[in-house]
Amino acid sequence: AQGHHLAVASNKYQVATEKIGEHFFPGVFDVILGEREGVERKPNPQIVFDILEIVQNTEHRVQTELLYVGDSLVDRDTAKDANVPFVACSWGFVSREALAENGVGRIVDKPEELLLDVYLQQEILPQYDAFDGGHMRDHAETVMRESLKLARAYKADETMAYVIAAYHDLG
Repeated sequence: AQGHHLAVASNKYQVATEKIGEHFFPGVFDVILGEREGVERKPNPQIVFDILEIVQNTEHRVQTELLYVGDSLVDRDTAKDANVPFVACSWGFVSREALAENGVGRIVDKPEELLLDVYLQQEILPQYDAFDGGHMRDHAETVMRESLKLARAYKADETMAYVIAAYHDLG
């Protein structure tokens, strides 16, 4: 992804995770981490913190924005515990229906749909950081989650509801 770091955070053991990543996606991922001795497995967020540390040391940056993309409820819980935004993909371990039934907010059906999430995280949501306490980023994220629930309940266009909710206080 141009201008972005891509990483793998897996509960499969480290050697297998590296071999699979390098075989099927050579040169795509900047960091590939799997299960390692002495590090708790997901949903413990340590693997996320380790990836951030590696990327930050590589870039010599103080802060790195992260979008956690996963295909399971364990991934959702890992992102929550790491306090990072989560987007689920419907083509993996858990079906779209099961993800939605278990309260997952944003679910994408095609990889290119992630571009919208990257844009919203980098360009739109930071605008809320300058707002008053009742209209900051966490408020916008809550409105986005609740809008997705309503869109699903009424079988409306989820992406449209998500984008409208992201912009709702920006005028």
